[in-house]
Amino acid sequence: MFLLNGTAQRLLHTFRYYVGVVVCVTVSLFLFASLASAQTPPPAPTITDTTFIDPEAWYTTTEGSISWDLPSYVTKVALDVDDVSGFEPYTVYEDPISTYIFTEGSLADGVHYFGVQFKDAETWGKVLYRKIQIDTTAPQPFTVAVRSSTVTNKFPVITFEASDETSGIAEYRVSVAGGQPITLTPSEAYLGYALTNFEDGTYVVEVTAYDHAGNTTTARIAVPVAAGWVAGTESNAGTTGKNRFTGKDFFVAMLLVVVVGQFLYLLARHNAYVREIDKLRREADEVEDQMVKTFDVLRAEIYTQILAITKRKRLSKKEEVAVENLNRMLGASETLLGKEVDDVIEILNK
Repeated sequence: MFLLNGTAQRLLHTFRYYVGVVVCVTVSLFLFASLASAQTPPPAPTITDTTFIDPEAWYTTTEGSISWDLPSYVTKVALDVDDVSGFEPYTVYEDPISTYIFTEGSLADGVHYFGVQFKDAETWGKVLYRKIQIDTTAPQPFTVAVRSSTVTNKFPVITFEASDETSGIAEYRVSVAGGQPITLTPSEAYLGYALTNFEDGTYVVEVTAYDHAGNTTTARIAVPVAAGWVAGTESNAGTTGKNRFTGKDFFVAMLLVVVVGQFLYLLARHNAYVREIDKLRREADEVEDQMVKTFDVLRAEIYTQILAITKRKRLSKKEEVAVENLNRMLGASETLLGKEVDDVIEILNK
């Protein structure tokens, strides 16, 4: 063992320092590359074409295809179909594909989710889920009934309700005697359909129920009409729950009732006010008459007293002042009384 001189020791120390720096940088770069690779998986695929364009629509076909862009970095593709979203595709294509074809019968009635996922050289990416809604079954058979009525001259009302387990009923179309169909929503059909403005006779009514995929089921019934209506003044048209009375009509009717009620209330208040003013005006006239009569009597009595005093040959200074004050106060009172009466009459006349 030998001892290094000072220069050799410094060189060895410097060498060890730089070796440590190189090792740290190399390890850091490796860890960063590994972390970056783990944190940036391939993005979800982008759909470019599909038979099932609208994921919220219902389709009667089970055949079709879905296509997506296939980037160059993709090494594998996984895909599958399930009844719920959020699953992990487990069918892996070692040779990446960009189109999946659905064969006839591959999709049953109901809601399905198609999932597709990319893998690059290192890891699997995000999954794209696409909803597909299939309904190939027509609505359940249903019947049309005539609502009973005790009124003999009333137009008949038919009622009906269909059901569809998969996509639900979208609308009804009602045709009377082969005429132009009338379209009703389920809520409108719930109120029934009245065969108004039809002459007496028997008419074949055809009701077709449509589900949201476009599948149909039709029911028919012969409806007798004996309302005594004669053609010539109105066109033949049935009355639906929509044009007979709807929620909107009810709202308008209630609003009209409120407006009319408010108008009648204000009219009643106005009439009461007018009657009250007339009553006050009559009472004011009576008060005016009574005050004038009373004032006339009072004035006559005062003038009598003044005349009796002034007949004296000699009046004292105080008596002359008193007579003069009485005359002045009498005139002022008469003027003030007349003004107050006029003010009351003016207010009542406004």
